[in-house]
Amino acid sequence: MKDVIGCDCMKGKMDSDPKSYLTVYAYPHKKKFASKKTTRKRQTVIIVFGKSQSRAENEEESKLWWKVIKCILSNVPISPGQGEIYLTQLTIPLTKRFLVLVNPFSGPGLALTLFQERVVPMLAEAGFPYHMIVTEHAGHGRQLMQSLELDQWAGVVIVSGDGLIYEVINGLMEREDWEKAIKMPIGTLPGGSGNALCVSMLFAAGYVALLPTGDNAMLHATFALIKHEVIPMDIVAVDTVSGKRLYSFLSVAWGLTSDVDIESERYRSMGGARFTVGAMARIINLRKYHGRVSFLPADDFVPGPMTRSRSLCESQISSQLAITTQPVHRSVSMTEEFQRPNRRQSDLGSLPESASELNLTDTDANLVKVDVGSNGGMNSNHNSSNNLPTFDAERDAKMVAPHVPTPLLPALSEPIPSNWITLDQTFIQVVAAYQTHLNADFIVTNECRFNDGVLHLTMSSGDCSRRQVLQQISDFIEEKIHTNPDVELLRVKAFRLEPISPPGNMCVDGELVEYGTIQAQVLPSMARIMTLTPKYQVTQL
Repeated sequence: MKDVIGCDCMKGKMDSDPKSYLTVYAYPHKKKFASKKTTRKRQTVIIVFGKSQSRAENEEESKLWWKVIKCILSNVPISPGQGEIYLTQLTIPLTKRFLVLVNPFSGPGLALTLFQERVVPMLAEAGFPYHMIVTEHAGHGRQLMQSLELDQWAGVVIVSGDGLIYEVINGLMEREDWEKAIKMPIGTLPGGSGNALCVSMLFAAGYVALLPTGDNAMLHATFALIKHEVIPMDIVAVDTVSGKRLYSFLSVAWGLTSDVDIESERYRSMGGARFTVGAMARIINLRKYHGRVSFLPADDFVPGPMTRSRSLCESQISSQLAITTQPVHRSVSMTEEFQRPNRRQSDLGSLPESASELNLTDTDANLVKVDVGSNGGMNSNHNSSNNLPTFDAERDAKMVAPHVPTPLLPALSEPIPSNWITLDQTFIQVVAAYQTHLNADFIVTNECRFNDGVLHLTMSSGDCSRRQVLQQISDFIEEKIHTNPDVELLRVKAFRLEPISPPGNMCVDGELVEYGTIQAQVLPSMARIMTLTPKYQVTQL
């Protein structure tokens, strides 16, 4: 059952056909042509119920097994060896709808098309209930989250690049009830150029070498959404030079990475390839930045070449490590009866005697769907497609910046604490990352975890030549950056960056922010995401 996402009761198009059919939708791994790699492929399994000459009796049998499969997929405990009466008493749990936000302007502008053509059919097969809103302008997602009625929704699904995720997280954190709001589960499907969080989720689940907006990536991401677990994710509080507080899920960048992010916007129509073109252009005209980086080491901090070169004595480092530390919205709804996720592998066991044959097929063109919404006294989740989501305009009008405690951060006007380490030198770039990927090709470090409670601070020495910078990019792509002598990879809890060079680009989650002193602190396990269980160890809720 680990590959199954849903099922439907069907009947033949011909009235003379008394049989009833149960179509099971699965996406098992299959080997690619002329390759050792595997990918998920759609497969339908049609179970035929035809023991009786009465279509009604056959339909009752198929509906019973429809309910059994739905219960298994919804993680309802089923005792083996029970009779038919026991099975008829099973109840499929109700679920709230998911709010889907689609940004039609993201990346090459294909998000809405990809969602409608590649995602909607899978959600229909899974009976995944959702309401879709197409965002209309920059900041729309932030506004929606600030006034969203949280209790109406099971989660928020974002079909876009990383920019809309940034809006959603900041909108949730700007609410008076931010502590509750930020626990709203967030899922993402690749609809933009970078798709860093989505790619990081796929990477953690064991899917590598997937194109950011290719068919395989969208299929795998949709499969992960349908079969998801809710797991904790760190976010980061960021203070900018203007005194503004931001909340980040991806990175803070200065230098080469932020230059490429911002200056490649002119190539947005190229999708993910814009970053490659932008990087090549920037390396040809390589910039170097002088600045001061200060940080509070994590408990498992290991000094690198740059920090060792600061002539910090072992006693100083050891002492530092001891620290503990309501408008009208253009929208479309699709409501199905029941929930989806498979949180454990299960087995259907033996088919009933009335299931006279088991067919594997790639088409169900001769079958039509049977409505089972009121079958067997089961609970239903009926929602009219006219029921638009509710937004609290009053809450939106009185939004205030909440006080989120960041005890590790001094005020920007104050000096850094004495237990921090400072580097004052020239850099090619400085990146604090908290996801494995910054885009589909740029993996910062495979040691990132969704809730490891640290910032992965990456610094490239300003002494590097163009050839050495190209080697760094190659090492990032090939996951060998930890062996590069010109790059420092550190695990920290907080940091401050003070640029001394003339103005450049500084980014938070790929979004341009004011150039100047910036500082950040990790907020461990504060957010929630919907994804497949990572292959590595992760703290469960």
